[in-house]
Amino acid sequence: MTSLGRLGGIVAAALVLAGPACSVAPTHEGAEAMVVLVRHAEKAVEEGDDPSLTQRGRERARRLAALLSPLTLDAVYASEYRRTQETARLVAAGRGPELEVVPAREPARLAALIAANDAGGAALVVGHSNTLPEIMLELGVIDPPAIGDDEYDDVFILFVRPGDEARFVHLVLENGADVGPPVAERVPA
Repeated sequence: MTSLGRLGGIVAAALVLAGPACSVAPTHEGAEAMVVLVRHAEKAVEEGDDPSLTQRGRERARRLAALLSPLTLDAVYASEYRRTQETARLVAAGRGPELEVVPAREPARLAALIAANDAGGAALVVGHSNTLPEIMLELGVIDPPAIGDDEYDDVFILFVRPGDEARFVHLVLENGADVGPPVAERVPA
């Protein structure tokens, strides 16, 4: 099975996991939103706080774009840093939504923007190893996983209903190219 086919199958399985009340964005009160969270791709080792992506990072972002191509993206968010914006632009290239920059230190604001999106597609969030767990908490994940400083291959597909615990599937990109089986699924009891 190709990477794209495997991701489509995993996303389909995630939709089944979400249940019949799921749409991919909150189109009415009580509906669930689908949110895809990824860390920025590999960054250059430069002085300063705002390095760009390496060639490997750009390649990873392009592969992630191909893997996520079955999803309709209605919102794309990244922090104020170049590496997140470059990753988001490469993943969302030619797909319509304008990149919205939300400061890394404002996860509550980001969660509110996601909750207000009612376009019917998925939201893509590109963050950092230290901000993705905070964003997941704001979106209703009770115990988000830690992300190491050297980890660039995690994809989290969240199903968010305001006021409820979020459900998610955690995927790992194998060598930045292929999608392996889900490594974790969190479904509230």
